[in-house]
Amino acid sequence: MTEVKAGLLPQGFYDELPPHAAHESRLIRHFARHFAAYGYDAVNPPLAEFADTLAFGLPSLAAADMLRIADPRSQQMMAIRSDMTGQVARIATSRLAAAPRPLRLAYAGTILKAHASELRPARQLRQAGVELIGNSGVAATAEVVDLALGGLAALDVAGVTVDFSLPGFAGLWAEAHDWSAQTQQALARVLDAKDSAGVGQFPEGSQAALRTIIASAGPIDHARKMIETLELPGTVLARWHVIVHVAERLAELRPDVEITIDLGESRDFSYQTDVAFSFYARASAVRLGRGGAYRIGGNGERRGEPAVGFTLYLDGVSEAAPMREPAPRIWLPFGTSPQQAETLRETGWVTLSALAEDETALDARRQGCTHILDSGVPTPLDD
Repeated sequence: MTEVKAGLLPQGFYDELPPHAAHESRLIRHFARHFAAYGYDAVNPPLAEFADTLAFGLPSLAAADMLRIADPRSQQMMAIRSDMTGQVARIATSRLAAAPRPLRLAYAGTILKAHASELRPARQLRQAGVELIGNSGVAATAEVVDLALGGLAALDVAGVTVDFSLPGFAGLWAEAHDWSAQTQQALARVLDAKDSAGVGQFPEGSQAALRTIIASAGPIDHARKMIETLELPGTVLARWHVIVHVAERLAELRPDVEITIDLGESRDFSYQTDVAFSFYARASAVRLGRGGAYRIGGNGERRGEPAVGFTLYLDGVSEAAPMREPAPRIWLPFGTSPQQAETLRETGWVTLSALAEDETALDARRQGCTHILDSGVPTPLDD
């Protein structure tokens, strides 16, 4: 057996150290308050569940991305969640099945992934998000997108972009033109790769329209001018109108947010089949979050319950959100009364107490203090 060095962590796992750990924890508290203020009630599902039920209601969640463990009590296979949306879907359709709709739920927690990506090498990540269950129309979609944008704006995240797409486009187009499943999969690959030359493998009657779809990716005004020249299948057109109406609402509510559209993009949307969206920011190299409309609990001919939601990735948000200046730290000489210390904390000070009489101002500086309590008065430490 290979010897593991002390302090060595598995690939993709990291210790979050000061001040970054405090920064990310502050983000979680911020989003919890923000979501609650809009009527989204918090749920807290477990870190691990039985593998067969972890993606309850959303079977397209990637099972290959889940870390699996054997439960010594039940002798069944368990999995550690790689996404929390499936757990919220399970809660909504079981424990809260009788709750009035639309059901607004919020969550935050840690996920673990079996595999990392090149852009996001960490395998332990923290998420925060919401799910609105029972409605996925224009008003519902606009509400959740605006909720995410409002939360990011309150953190002074600059240069935010929301990119809309229709992950089910290839399937809808193929169904409307009676194409095979194999041709549908090829179309999805071509659209994701923005491969205009690859369009030549499809029937000639669709090639010009598909090249226009690829070329239309970009700012909303550019996309609308190009896409609205096309005769889209009715199923695509209905979803396109949802995107347009949501984008129009957001343009009024968040004029500083750039809105883009890439109608054929489907990568990384494992269970969204209708309108989907991603959040980006100028100061982050990775996507801040994603979301969209989907259905839960369906089987066979039953389509299931409509829902729309989003997940924010706190590593990306942490990178994009300015870090707050640390609170001033004051050194309390040995024997300072607890009442004095509490009064200082209530007024915004971080207090560090001497643990022995011989500890000095030098110890205070080493602990990062900028002030010392002298005769009951906060006094700056000399440089």
